[in-house]
Amino acid sequence: MKKLLLTLLALCGGIACLLCAAYWFRDPLLKLGANRALAATQISITTLRGVEFDARHLTLAELNLNLPSGQELSFTGIELRFALQTLRDIPVPERLDIISAHLTGTTQTEATPETSAPSLRVNELLAQLRGLALPPISINELIIPQWHDALRLTLQPAADGLDLDAASGALHLGAQFRQAAPTAPAQLQMALTRFDAILGDLHLILEPGADTHALDGSGRLVFDDLAALMGELQQAAPGLSVPTLQTPPLRSADLSWRLSGNVADDLYGTLDAANATSFVFGLRAGSTFTVPEGVIAEVGDSTLSFPDDVSLTIATGAGLGVSTGQMTLQLTSRYAQEPLSLDGKLLLNHCLLDAATACNLDFNGNAAYGSYAASGSFAFSLGNLSGGPGAYRVKTSNLALKGLPPDVPAFDVDAALTLTDTGLSFTTPLALRGTPAPLTLAVNGNYTFKNSALALRLTTPRLAFAAGSSALSAWLRAWPYPFDILNGAVTALAVDARWQPDAALTATVKGQLQDVGGFYDNYAFAGLNGQVETTFTIGDRFTLATPPLNLSVANLQVGVPVTNVNVSFQIDRSTQVLRIASFAAKTMGGALAGENLRYDWNAASNALTLRFSALDVAQMLTLVGYDGVTATGKLSGEIPLTLNQDGVVVTSGELHANDPGGTIHYQGAATASKTGNAQLDLVNQILSNFQFHTLTSSIDYTPTGDLLLGMQLQGYNPDLGSNQPINLNLNLSNNIPALLRSLRATSKIEDFLQEQFHGTAP
Repeated sequence: MKKLLLTLLALCGGIACLLCAAYWFRDPLLKLGANRALAATQISITTLRGVEFDARHLTLAELNLNLPSGQELSFTGIELRFALQTLRDIPVPERLDIISAHLTGTTQTEATPETSAPSLRVNELLAQLRGLALPPISINELIIPQWHDALRLTLQPAADGLDLDAASGALHLGAQFRQAAPTAPAQLQMALTRFDAILGDLHLILEPGADTHALDGSGRLVFDDLAALMGELQQAAPGLSVPTLQTPPLRSADLSWRLSGNVADDLYGTLDAANATSFVFGLRAGSTFTVPEGVIAEVGDSTLSFPDDVSLTIATGAGLGVSTGQMTLQLTSRYAQEPLSLDGKLLLNHCLLDAATACNLDFNGNAAYGSYAASGSFAFSLGNLSGGPGAYRVKTSNLALKGLPPDVPAFDVDAALTLTDTGLSFTTPLALRGTPAPLTLAVNGNYTFKNSALALRLTTPRLAFAAGSSALSAWLRAWPYPFDILNGAVTALAVDARWQPDAALTATVKGQLQDVGGFYDNYAFAGLNGQVETTFTIGDRFTLATPPLNLSVANLQVGVPVTNVNVSFQIDRSTQVLRIASFAAKTMGGALAGENLRYDWNAASNALTLRFSALDVAQMLTLVGYDGVTATGKLSGEIPLTLNQDGVVVTSGELHANDPGGTIHYQGAATASKTGNAQLDLVNQILSNFQFHTLTSSIDYTPTGDLLLGMQLQGYNPDLGSNQPINLNLNLSNNIPALLRSLRATSKIEDFLQEQFHGTAP
């Protein structure tokens, strides 16, 4: 535009010289005389036809000029109105009307030395705009290279400035410059419309100074579809340098902005470190803009709105960017087809475009993605403002999450992230809140862009438990489970997880149990020790796997006390079968054992065989509670178990007495009255002091919980006056679940918990 104005100014001067030459000489040397007059401007006339003039007008049918840029400017239908005071004066142009102007050719630029620094002086530019001695100029049709539609251009000089009006197709630009004197404020107003709808406007005021100028401005930018607008511009000017991005950076905008600050007289020097300065840039409440889908991978249309006024301090000199700023924002979008939203206040500090300078952001508000939501304060340190490779940091305060299991405790992070071209790595402590004691977990991992794979590792310090406020249930919120840990510790606990799209989540959990005690439902345990390790996958099929493991339990109370439990087992990944290499425990003065046991979760039923040895009959009778009956001896045998969907079934188990046998004393036999049944009375007499040397029994257990014992005993009663052998058959039955419930209903489990953990019962 500056070159065009200077060209028109030179054109007016040239035409004035031409008029003088034509008036005074009236000879065929008009063209030569005009070229001589324009020699200082480096503009030459190549064609001059149809010259007619009188005392007030000069018309030219055709005029072609060679410009210093190497281009050619052709005019048709030129009419210059002028005032001529006397024949000795130079005519004063009053108005220039041009029917058509056509600019052709390619601009030739002169090479400048690499050492020359660019310069754009504000005072010089203002002086040129004030000093343009132009008459009103109207170009009905201006055709320039790379512009499809003709421009309609009007220049209207004023005493203190210049008005410009340009239109092309549906687009219309109006501009007004005013400055009464070099020291007076300079004002620039511009408005761009399309079909009379405002696309944008601005109002700038410059307060001139010697080296710096105070700047104050405001304006608005409004459009519904940037892609369509750029398409119209491209159609209007097929070769014009209009950004041809595959996806425009904006789709729509409605921004009301303001600007204040200082600029150096040399505008390029404003960005120089030696001329560090700052501006205040603001947006008015209600401003919005939308980024279209595809600008960021997998992110849909994103609309950002500002319900409150925005204020940003723009720094220049040592770097260009936002030195401080605050904004209340609302963002709605989609990521990977899931809704994404942000709502809160954002504070910016030292966010410069210099890639070596970190940008610090603080966000306080709410964020939601799909079924997950987060609220709290977030502090970000961005090593690269563009979001490219570099170091980043995210720190939260009072973080609240929605969408996680309800028992997960509240936590905060202080994450260090490293972004490369291939992936993202991170490490962070997880500081748990609301726990019985301060606890910080360590998390680190990496995310690979190529296959979208996430690898994560979580480790914990030693976790110690105690009955009451330090039980496991006190560490997690909304504890819904029928078990708890009341004593002991877990050390070296680590979780390794891997995930990627279209694949199962795989995790491995490792830890060391140290004297762990607690309860499950109505069963209590203490002294649980051993290394645990399990790998599980969550996908179309849930699977578990372990290496060979060994666990021991010092005490187990299920109604019947069990001690010194040791089990060696492994879960096979491919078959999902639990293999128990060995099982051993002490109970009722004897032992339980089993080897090579197999349990298949996918099978309809599983068969297991347990052996018992040297169980003390006296202790067993104490549990059953038969009044007036005492006994001695040891029992051994085996129990073939079948586990199915109906429960536990025992068929044809075997029981026998260890040598040398034992005794049965029915103390009520001596005082019992005669029943009238001779056989029953005889049995009572025999059991009053029965010495058995052989005892065998079958064992059956039904799905309803009934234990059936078919016992055969061989022995004698020395009180009957002889050692004659006696064969005795007894059938006993009892409901084991009811018996265990009865045993657990006593104080035994409560006493066990009190003794082991000094805590309360389940």
